[in-house]
Amino acid sequence: ARAEVEEQTGLSDKLKEIAQAKGVTLPSSPDSEMQAMMQRMQSASGAEFDQMYVRESGVNGHEKLDKVMSTVKSQAKDANLKSVAQAAH
Repeated sequence: ARAEVEEQTGLSDKLKEIAQAKGVTLPSSPDSEMQAMMQRMQSASGAEFDQMYVRESGVNGHEKLDKVMSTVKSQAKDANLKSVAQAAH
C-alpha cells in the first residue's frame, strides 16, 4: 500500500504541476463516490479491509486510471499530458 501511495502521489503531483502551468484548477477533494468508498474502508479491518483494498484500489482504481490515461494518450494534444499518461501505464 505504501508503494502505491508513493506512485499515485507522484502522478498527482505531476498532474497538479501541469494544471497550474495551464491555469487549470483541479478539484481540492475527492468526489462523492470516492468519499463513500473511503468511508467503507475506514469502517473495515483485518481481512475485510485487505480484500476491500485489493478490490477497490488494486483492481477498480487501476481500471479507472487505465481508461483515463488511454483517453489522454489518444486524444490529448499537450505533450506533457501524453508523457504522464505513458508513464502511468
